[in-house]
Amino acid sequence: MIMNPWLIVVVASLLSLVLYVTYHFSRSSDRSRPVFIGKMLRRHGLSMESISKFALEEELAMRARACLHCENRAECVDRLNSDEKPVYRDICPNAAFIDGLSGKA
Repeated sequence: MIMNPWLIVVVASLLSLVLYVTYHFSRSSDRSRPVFIGKMLRRHGLSMESISKFALEEELAMRARACLHCENRAECVDRLNSDEKPVYRDICPNAAFIDGLSGKA
């Protein structure tokens, strides 16, 4: 069976378009999602100065990515929106980082 060359070009073009749109959509959706680690740090009395004091900027960038892709975002938002100091250790992938900063601050 010989396939029409135009059919191959059309299928390849459509596949490329689908891959491009999927890639672009996944990247743009990440940019529109807020990162809550800064708010969590502030709610626990920690500041960005403490991060720079201990030269943890790269670690913070990694922690922000973990926050961005966290499966517990809804629970985190609920806890951050409460009036109490939010409990995070049971849901936060950044709990050890926050605890470490709390111990150093």
